[in-house]
Amino acid sequence: MDIARLADPDPSSLAARVARITAGLAGGYVVLQATLWYTGRPPVYTAVVKEQ
Repeated sequence: MDIARLADPDPSSLAARVARITAGLAGGYVVLQATLWYTGRPPVYTAVVKEQ
């Protein structure tokens, strides 16, 4: 089950948001990260926090 789905144009901002979410979690979780590349546009960084 997904706990959170996040997207951000700034990778450091995304990392801070993921850290705030995972700091409050007890138990197992996994963070999946990806970069979406678009032609002629800046990349978008994504993260999904899932229960393990």
